[in-house]
Amino acid sequence: MCEIYKLAVQYELAVKGKGHGVATPLTVTWQYDVEERKAALRRINMELDEADGMASTAELQRNKKLAKGLHAQTSRADLLGGGRGGGVRGRGKMDMDAPLSGDPYGPRSDRTRLLAGTTLLEDSSRRLQESRSIVLETQEQGMDISSSLWVQRKQTQNARNTLQDADMSSDRVCDSLEKKIRRIYQQRVVVVLVRLRARHCALLQVFSF
Repeated sequence: MCEIYKLAVQYELAVKGKGHGVATPLTVTWQYDVEERKAALRRINMELDEADGMASTAELQRNKKLAKGLHAQTSRADLLGGGRGGGVRGRGKMDMDAPLSGDPYGPRSDRTRLLAGTTLLEDSSRRLQESRSIVLETQEQGMDISSSLWVQRKQTQNARNTLQDADMSSDRVCDSLEKKIRRIYQQRVVVVLVRLRARHCALLQVFSF
């Protein structure tokens, strides 16, 4: 900016010196002609345009920061107020910020991300609920299977006890049969011995005569 001011002062003094026909120190030192003055003017205009561009950029950045601050305050107030309570106020502020909606960090983009996050959260909650239902169903089926296995185990134990009782009964029957068979053999031996003795006695009587 100092260079621009210096060039402007030099140009003005040079023009005034030539218009009045007075030789000033600046006219003697710089000796501006028409082309040099045009080049100086172009340089001044370019630097002024650059300064205006920088000022516009700074102003735009400042406006963006203000818009972000307002949007952050609005979002914080909406979240603290339940989101739906300040609907009219929120819509009014969004309408005020509408010219900046093209900004990727503007309020509409934040609202879109918030809605996307809410949708993702609802989807995750739904999937979690479905998984919980599947887990509950699996637990119920597992309990039914466990109950069925317990009943089958009890039946198997009862069948084993029945088989053990049958084995014991068969053992008792076998023992009783063995005793009966032994008695029968004993009786047969006695009968044979009695018959032999009777024959012996009969033979003795015959030979005695």
